Amino acid sequence: MGWFFSNLHIRKSSGLDVNFIPSLLTQILGEQGFQEKNDPEGADLSVSIYDAGGKWISVCSDGLDFYIDESIQNICNRLSERLSTEVLSVACFDSDCFIL
Repeated sequence: MGWFFSNLHIRKSSGLDVNFIPSLLTQILGEQGFQEKNDPEGADLSVSIYDAGGKWISVCSDGLDFYIDESIQNICNRLSERLSTEVLSVACFDSDCFIL
């Protein structure tokens, strides 16, 4: 078995409020049928948002499959529209297929 990962990256812009991203992402995922839960043990997926201070903010999730789930395109498009910036999705499947 090889590596598997999928994540998305949001380009920082001058008007981007990084603190708005979690609530916006929660709203967009809610529109995709996911519900926010206060119980991590009962959650279907977890989402991590990482800002290292560079030009991009990374969003990683263990429950969104960028290769087979067409809703990812919708999530990226909605984030891009609402944040007025570029959103890049990246995925690797079994170290054989890399999608950018």
